[in-house]
Amino acid sequence: MDSTLHRIPVGSTILVTGANGYIGSHVCNILLSLGYRVRGSVRSPKPWLTAFFDASYGRGRFEAVIIPCLSESEAWESAVDGVQGIAHVASDLSMNRDPEKVVPQMVQGVRNALEAAARHPLVKRVVYTSSSTAAFISVPNKEGVRITRDTWHDASIAAAWATDTPDDERGYQVYCASKTLAEKGAWEWVQRNKPHFEFSSVVPNTNYGRILCPEIPAPSMAWTGNLLHGDDTVMRSFPPQWFVDVEDTARLHVVALLSPSAVGKRLFAFAQAFNWTDILTILRELRPDNTQLPPSPENEGRDLSEIVDAPEAEALMNEFFGTKGWVGLKESLEAGLEGRWPSPLAKKVPKDLKPRKPFPMSVTHMVVFHFKESTSDAKIEESAQICREIIALKENCIHPKTQKPYIKSFEGGKDHSPENAQHGMTHGYVAQFESREDRDYYVSEDPVHLELGPRIAPFVEKFLCLDFTPEQWV
Repeated sequence: MDSTLHRIPVGSTILVTGANGYIGSHVCNILLSLGYRVRGSVRSPKPWLTAFFDASYGRGRFEAVIIPCLSESEAWESAVDGVQGIAHVASDLSMNRDPEKVVPQMVQGVRNALEAAARHPLVKRVVYTSSSTAAFISVPNKEGVRITRDTWHDASIAAAWATDTPDDERGYQVYCASKTLAEKGAWEWVQRNKPHFEFSSVVPNTNYGRILCPEIPAPSMAWTGNLLHGDDTVMRSFPPQWFVDVEDTARLHVVALLSPSAVGKRLFAFAQAFNWTDILTILRELRPDNTQLPPSPENEGRDLSEIVDAPEAEALMNEFFGTKGWVGLKESLEAGLEGRWPSPLAKKVPKDLKPRKPFPMSVTHMVVFHFKESTSDAKIEESAQICREIIALKENCIHPKTQKPYIKSFEGGKDHSPENAQHGMTHGYVAQFESREDRDYYVSEDPVHLELGPRIAPFVEKFLCLDFTPEQWV
């Protein structure tokens, strides 16, 4: 599309929340490629993200802004100042089973985005990243299901708070409820307040495809990639459903921000229905030497739902970008596997020319403390109990999807080095994680780990953290 027709002029600044995420990073990337400036929100410093975009588009085109909590309205003011568009992509993917810790914050976050935009007359468009789960959850082989822009998954709201919802389903139901109430609340706010800006939402199903940086969490791609290691958790956790390539999802965000044809739309990013037999067949084609793939499920069926508005979203994407339809499932999976799950048939290169692995499979997390000197037996015993609880994190930290311990190993103890180079540090701990995603969840979201932090603080004078991937030197 001719850039002079864009709703927001080229060169303007657009705010993208969750810029370090799977979808958010691609939204940033496409906007930058079109000549826009991007202000990307992150919850904590992500220097690697700025370095990536600086290297790709030049310094100063991408600006990172730290917003630790999007549910706090004050944090939005400086982030929105001077921008002409907002893509609110950030989401809570913790699968926390307590709806009170997820749903109100998600609803408030999108409301804060809308209210901040209303206070800034420069803002022309706001786009919210919803989820297919705000409309429905796939039920294989169920006929007659018709999904439209007026379809909402209200059953998830009840299930998130219901006492009889099974524990292994509650986290997912809480996520579904948070997306349903957040998007529904956004449309109601727009209808009620009739702001000066235009609003749309993007409703994607499962995203596959290219991962821009090794540090970017891409849970849907990671869970599926783990099938190559014999881990069938994703098959047991999710029914056959629909997929969309993550770059097509990002394109729809850009369409919603810029296209004059996309006003007040609920854009359904649904490219193709798939089941796990489809996925395994493609993985066997892409990795023919792999012997760990699990067997295909029996009689799994597939989603037969009619997604009424998906063709309109595809047409708007084609009109704006000149594409010829959705990216296919095999192409998307192939792009997503590159790097983290490389093909053993890939061309060999001399040992001294091999690049560093862009998607390391494990992370070692080291923490050293300088514990304060205790002045009483009670304090000494209490600090010793804290140390025991730190070691117990290995068993007590539970992954929200598998509902099992996910820390591979965890060791620690009191210093007794004879080198006299401790600089006051008295205790050390070393944890190993299977992936960066697991490490990031542990550091930023695991409730058991986060609850222990404030209890440790009174005993600690100072501490240091260092994370590394074995044999990665550059």
